[in-house]
Amino acid sequence: MASVKIEDLVDHLEREFGRSLEDTFQHFAPNVTVNRGEIYRFFLRRIDHHCQTWEQVPDNLIDT
Repeated sequence: MASVKIEDLVDHLEREFGRSLEDTFQHFAPNVTVNRGEIYRFFLRRIDHHCQTWEQVPDNLIDT
C-alpha cells in the first residue's frame, strides 16, 4: 500500500474541494447562504480530526 500525506493532498485540491462543497450545499440546502471559505476551513479541521497525517491507500489508486 502507498501512503499519502492527506493534508497536503487536500491543500493541493483546495479549489476543487471548495467548489464541490459549495455545490453540495447548493444541492441539499439551496436556500441557505454559505461562506465557501468558512465551510472549507471547517472541512479541513474535520479532516484533521478524522484522518491520520499519513493515510494508506491501495496501490492501484496511485499512478506514478
